[in-house]
Amino acid sequence: MKSQYRIKLTTLTPVCIGDGNKINSITDYIYDRNRIYYLNKEKIAERLAGDDEMMDRYMSGIISNMNNNNRTEFDLKDFLEKVLKLSLHDYALYSVEGKSQTNISRSPYISGDKSQKQKKK
Repeated sequence: MKSQYRIKLTTLTPVCIGDGNKINSITDYIYDRNRIYYLNKEKIAERLAGDDEMMDRYMSGIISNMNNNNRTEFDLKDFLEKVLKLSLHDYALYSVEGKSQTNISRSPYISGDKSQKQKKK
């Protein structure tokens, strides 16, 4: 016979509750003003399709950031808005609140209690 118990846990360290999928800060999202914007890769691919020069610039920037683990050489947000002429509405699927934490990967921290999907702002 199964017993059910209600318990309350207090964690001693941060806890990550994920779905097993990993996202990459260089290609999957943009962090800006305490928000994390998940990219609409299909819309970006549509804009790059058929323009070899733009595709080369995009790929070179992504590769450069991956090799250097450095986001200062290629600003993806700047590229999407100024070069590809995409608006936030075009390139972001949705956004969540995020707080920047200093850690080795420079990835934003997404609070577990406030990370509900929100419409683009």
